[in-house]
Amino acid sequence: EVALAEAVKDTTALMTLETRLRARMSEATPLDWAADQIGMAEIQLARHRLGGTAPADLGLILAEAAMTARELGVEALADRAEALLNA
Repeated sequence: EVALAEAVKDTTALMTLETRLRARMSEATPLDWAADQIGMAEIQLARHRLGGTAPADLGLILAEAAMTARELGVEALADRAEALLNA
């Protein structure tokens, strides 16, 4: 959904996605939290590529998400966070 919103330059869709993720985070399990953090990072990066400000603290957010996913044994999710971190 993030890639599609970015491709059509739909910043309203990005805001809607961000709102949904923020609402889920307050009650998320650690694994869901890590996945949602990665989703938030993707939204922030898409917004930046569309001319928005550079995301703040993205490195810390993705490092924490990767560490949490790895601790829970979900290597694919940890790898995704690290790939975004190195992008």
